[in-house]
Amino acid sequence: ESEAEKVERFLISSLSQKLRRLSTKYRTEKIYPTNVGEREENVKKNRYKDILPFDHSRVKLTLKTTNQDTDYINANFIKGMDGPEAYIATQGPLPNTVIDFWRMIWEYNVACRLWEDRRYLCH
Repeated sequence: ESEAEKVERFLISSLSQKLRRLSTKYRTEKIYPTNVGEREENVKKNRYKDILPFDHSRVKLTLKTTNQDTDYINANFIKGMDGPEAYIATQGPLPNTVIDFWRMIWEYNVACRLWEDRRYLCH
């Protein structure tokens, strides 16, 4: 493992911990509601129970492949230099959300990273 890979892994881990703390704070203090992610029909689509997309900036899917498809995916837009929807942060897909994940990739025409250290990060 190179020094750059170690630094990248450390930064990703630190960011993940910070996101968990902020997510808990925002949810408890109701700063940014996560009502859609908390709905009964969407709970099974969340990898982690404590990291939910904020209602005001969540990614909404419009491409439907079946009648059972909904607009929900555990993902948020993130502001960048190119505007308020420059990036998408999402969880790794679960077996039951793989199609939703690829619907999002296709619909929003985004690049994604699915592996790290020569291992896949998720399903």
